[in-house]
Amino acid sequence: MGHVAQSMASGGHPEGAALVTRHDQLAGSLARLQRLAASRQAALVESVCSESWQRLVEKIQSRNQRLVAAGEINRDAGDLLARAGERRTDSPRPPRPATCAPPPPS
Repeated sequence: MGHVAQSMASGGHPEGAALVTRHDQLAGSLARLQRLAASRQAALVESVCSESWQRLVEKIQSRNQRLVAAGEINRDAGDLLARAGERRTDSPRPPRPATCAPPPPS
C-alpha cells in the first residue's frame, strides 16, 4: 500500500478504511491485468513463432518444387542429348565437300 494511504488509514482519517479497501481492489485488478497481459504476450509469441514456422515450411516446399522441376529439366536435356547422339551415329555422314584444287601451272 502507498505510504500516504497507509499513514491516512493508521492516522485515523475518516476515509482510511475506504482507502484500504479501494487499494486492495486496485491491487487485485492490477494482478489480474498483469496475468492477462502475460497470457496475451505468450499467445502473441506463439502466434509469431507459428507464422515464422509456416513461412519456413512454405519456403522449403517451394525450394523442393524448384529442385524437382530442375531435375526434370536435367533429365529431359539428358534424353535429348542421348537422342541427338543416337541420330548422329545412325545417320550417314554427309559427303565431304570437294576441295578446290589449285589451277595447273601454265
